[in-house]
Amino acid sequence: MSDPELNQKAEMAEPETAISGLPAATPDHDPIPLSQLQISVDVCLPSQKVALSDISNWMKGGLVPLPALPLAAGMPIEVRHGTQVLATGSLVLLDDCYAVHIDKVMVTGS
Repeated sequence: MSDPELNQKAEMAEPETAISGLPAATPDHDPIPLSQLQISVDVCLPSQKVALSDISNWMKGGLVPLPALPLAAGMPIEVRHGTQVLATGSLVLLDDCYAVHIDKVMVTGS
């Protein structure tokens, strides 16, 4: 492949992102301050195993039985954006509301 072809492919490539879904700064645009960016995160309770035979019986409007899962302080929690784990922690009760005490942050600002 010739140098002009490589340059054209490089120009067409999407800019890399530190976290998927967030735009990276480019020479044509000023970086957006982190304080102005918002992303959706999911707070995930522990997962459970489900038999494929059970999943094959699921239908719209059906109910999926879950084992009794009492929310309790200390329960392990993952904070995710899409499939990427951003942080892990444990469930805590704070003024009659649940919160996550962060134990480990999986992403960095750089």
